[in-house]
Amino acid sequence: MKTDRGIRWVNLFLVLMIIHLSSFSQTMVRGFVRDANSHQPLQFASIYFKGGKGTVSGADGSYSLNTNNSKLKTVEFSYNGYKTTTKSIEPDKQQQIDVQ
Repeated sequence: MKTDRGIRWVNLFLVLMIIHLSSFSQTMVRGFVRDANSHQPLQFASIYFKGGKGTVSGADGSYSLNTNNSKLKTVEFSYNGYKTTTKSIEPDKQQQIDVQ
């Protein structure tokens, strides 16, 4: 029947749209922030995309940060009493950056 065929095409179209929308690139950076000498985790260190959003490290020094903005190419790490560190990243990829 024509109606069944039309519903199948609509369903196929919706499934393909969902797959397409879920495939948008995302930059994800994760890792640990530790003291260079003692190697102890630095809790509440600030980690942020330069010109974008940010987060803070957890009790174990871990962090995770992501964005859909592929123009952001650097991440900054700062902690009170320490020098701010800037790292280059590859947009639209998942990567691990550990800082000491």
